[in-house]
Amino acid sequence: MPADSPAYATLSFHRVRLLIQSGKQDAARAALDTLLARNAPGFPAASRNLLLAFRMQLARNLDELLRFAPRVPAAVNSGADDLELPDEDSPTAAGPKKQPARFDADGALVLTSELPLALLAESARSEILPRPLRRNVALAAWTKAVLLGQEETARALVPVVAALAPELKSGLDGYAAATKEERNFAAAFFILHTPGLRPYLSAGVGRETPVEKMDIYEDNWWCTLAAASENGVLVSRWEPRMKGPMLIVYPEGKPSSPVFLTEAQKKTAADEWARLAGTGAAPAYLTGKALAWAKAHPDDPRVPESLYLAVRSTRYGCAPNVPEGRNSVTSPLSHEAFEFLHRHYPNSPWTQKTKYWF
Repeated sequence: MPADSPAYATLSFHRVRLLIQSGKQDAARAALDTLLARNAPGFPAASRNLLLAFRMQLARNLDELLRFAPRVPAAVNSGADDLELPDEDSPTAAGPKKQPARFDADGALVLTSELPLALLAESARSEILPRPLRRNVALAAWTKAVLLGQEETARALVPVVAALAPELKSGLDGYAAATKEERNFAAAFFILHTPGLRPYLSAGVGRETPVEKMDIYEDNWWCTLAAASENGVLVSRWEPRMKGPMLIVYPEGKPSSPVFLTEAQKKTAADEWARLAGTGAAPAYLTGKALAWAKAHPDDPRVPESLYLAVRSTRYGCAPNVPEGRNSVTSPLSHEAFEFLHRHYPNSPWTQKTKYWF
């Protein structure tokens, strides 16, 4: 079949699929590397992205994983309906508009939950990823390190994150300068100021509001990472879903651990993810940290602001993923922070801004 035939991409795709399913991974890698290097005209962007998904699945090391994880979208749509009509900034018949590389569901899932924190931090330092994606990885790695209590990793990532997200340098410097005793609170204080921080990566367009700004549609911080039951099926609220042809690449609906990971690394990644899932939704986690510090250090001048921010997070952050909804976990903490703020700091401007609890 000539390479310019419309059937060439389809035949090549299924040839690679059959090689992988036959256990002939080396042959599949060779075929994929040839196809990707050739950049044949018969492969539209969507077809090329499927080849990249296959190649990422066969990555032999972290560098290969990072090389094949980014994808240039064939089109972008709002997701407001099932028509999948492209938005105005997508390629059109008048001529393609350049799209930035993004993570698809497989890249976001593997980097977030299948890699141990040490390798995610290494990914943030690597220059293989395009800078915007590397920035997202660095933000997720720092947040994940904080939630896991791995202060050494979090502190080591501060200059990396500051270089990639210079608008956050001041807050990061405050965290880096904190004493060991106050470092936990300093991290929560910084996260409360930065609603775009979360310990995972998003697929597709993701959060478009600047990381330091509040998103008016409540896409702030993170939801409970533990899976909840939807019609008897365990579903995590952060987890991107596989759809369409990606289900041919990943028949089980999600990627497996990268083949280059050792058993020890796989266990570390699983243990870390279980611990992250236990931290709950951001508003409850952050409000708990703010309250604990306020009770132990009521004279700290940052306390009134932290309590104001904590109450605000219970309004604009994600509700806990529990059957009882927001009130069962978040509201008591929101009320407690509100009462503590008004009782102990009645004249603070932060108290005057805090008129309600949620």
